[in-house]
Amino acid sequence: MEDIKEITKSLIDMLGVVETTIEIVDHNGGFLINIKSPEEYSLIGRENEKFEAFSHLVKRMVAKKRGEEVRIIVDINGVRAQNDELIKSKAAMLAERARSFKIDVEMDPMTSYERMLVHSHLEGRPNIKTESIGEGKERKLVIRFVEDIASEDKI
Repeated sequence: MEDIKEITKSLIDMLGVVETTIEIVDHNGGFLINIKSPEEYSLIGRENEKFEAFSHLVKRMVAKKRGEEVRIIVDINGVRAQNDELIKSKAAMLAERARSFKIDVEMDPMTSYERMLVHSHLEGRPNIKTESIGEGKERKLVIRFVEDIASEDKI
């Protein structure tokens, strides 16, 4: 974990952010990097563009140093955790809409991490199936209504 901390700290230093605390914990077979800083905007940016780039760089640099891909989630001042909860809440609401109206519902384009979060969150829900469509930055998730085959057999 020390190598991950060193890489994270060096990137933060390159951005000119001086006041940070970095905590790294084991998380679902990977690592969660919790960064706390009063200079949040320097690390996150407008609409998370710096945050996504920073996260990507940390992951790539750790993979290069270790010689293998490592599951890493970066959270700055709890912003990732808040965003994850917001996405899960929106997905649950849209899944309920899909089930109630028996329609498919498209979500806005999302990162691969956000799509994985929705797929996992909605997995196993009755009458709901998720599917990613599109390419690149326009890739999005569709929440599909599916008839319950088991209940149709009982009729």
